[in-house]
Amino acid sequence: MQLNIVDFFNNMFSNYSPSFLDESIQTRMKNLELKYNDKNCHPYKSHIFSLKSKKLLSYINEIMPLNDKLDALHIYNKVLKNVCNELYNRFDPNMIYTFNNEIHLVFYYNDKGIYQYDGNINKNLTNITSFASIVMHEELKQQNIKIDFTFECTFVEFNIDYECLNYIIWRQLDCKRNIISLLYKCYKNTSEFDFTGTNLNELYKELINTFPTKMQEFKDLINGILLKKQIIQNINNNDKIKINNHFCFSSKNGFEITKESDSIQRKIIVYKHLSLSKYFSYNMNTYIVNKFLYEDDGDCSSHSECSSHSECSSHSECSSHSECSSHSDCSSHSDCSSHSDCDD
Repeated sequence: MQLNIVDFFNNMFSNYSPSFLDESIQTRMKNLELKYNDKNCHPYKSHIFSLKSKKLLSYINEIMPLNDKLDALHIYNKVLKNVCNELYNRFDPNMIYTFNNEIHLVFYYNDKGIYQYDGNINKNLTNITSFASIVMHEELKQQNIKIDFTFECTFVEFNIDYECLNYIIWRQLDCKRNIISLLYKCYKNTSEFDFTGTNLNELYKELINTFPTKMQEFKDLINGILLKKQIIQNINNNDKIKINNHFCFSSKNGFEITKESDSIQRKIIVYKHLSLSKYFSYNMNTYIVNKFLYEDDGDCSSHSECSSHSECSSHSECSSHSECSSHSDCSSHSDCSSHSDCDD
């Protein structure tokens, strides 16, 4: 007699009780989940979550006349800024760096060593990816850009703090190479240009000489976009509005809710297009270590008196820097060792 397969499995599991199954399977499966998804980032190491998309890169690398490409990149970078704004407000990194198809969220450890989702790497990866995908889809839709894209998100952690900035500089160098190559192809109206043995700096000079009115656009594109929150106003208790035993201002104006004993700081997100490899120490302190910029912060090259500071040759007195406030002794920094005015 042929055995019925349904009867076979019914007989096989007939002696198993639900309570037995629940207890044994749940324990084993939960342990497997924890084994592969319970790793946390180190509480006192800087780290970066990076988003990339091959489909977005294919869209960006489409060859068209140079003026049309610049217009398209201007619109696309507006999309990138809006997506990064939402990511910044949602995940609260120390800064974000973005270009083309990449978004990098940079986190520097805080005094308490506490991170979102208790530092769970998998939860951060999945939430950042999901959130960025939803926002990017909506932003592209508003610009009538149709791309069937996906993001992949990676995590990297640094044993040495300054390697965090080196990572972003590495990506910025890639940004420069990719943008110059792309713009030059559009200038020559060909996708088959062979860059073997070509000096990209020479190609960049040729672009600037041919299109001098586009120089600032080129400069902004090759450095990518750096986003950082800046404190623009401190409010004392007398100026606050009380709501539900808290003092606050409208969120649309950038104010944050705080307790009565605290002051309120108004913050905005600012965009910069600077080269991070220049004035390395200054940029490390200003954009990675410090949580916020201040109104008087600027590019290191905009400061005036620091002739003895090798990294900061045109900078005013380092003792007046709010960026250096987190350093117990600036003399311990190799790039500040010759700077007599760099007290703290």
